[in-house]
Amino acid sequence: MTMKISAILTAWMRPQYLEEQVDRILNQTVRPHEIVLWYNMPPKKLGFFEQRQLVSFRNDRYVKKIICDHNFGIIPRFTMASCMEGDYVCILDDDTMPGERWFENCLEYVDSRR
Repeated sequence: MTMKISAILTAWMRPQYLEEQVDRILNQTVRPHEIVLWYNMPPKKLGFFEQRQLVSFRNDRYVKKIICDHNFGIIPRFTMASCMEGDYVCILDDDTMPGERWFENCLEYVDSRR
């Protein structure tokens, strides 16, 4: 039985890394069932990024986007996990660049602990 993985990405302070992050996730040896982007508006004191970066990037057609115009902190990305379709949920910070066997290694580890 193949286990489905849902990936939740965050774009807060480093949306410029989204494109590379999505590419790396799509190139996993175990491809995710779904990818969801949670964009939590950074505080005004940090400045704003072009929203274009969050909406249009290579492979964005594979990403469901939730773009929030208010900073709700870190909690929403964890509460979203219960809404995902996957058997497992991987929540990645906006500076996490997974290697090509990231999901495969995670599944193997979980399986070894059963």
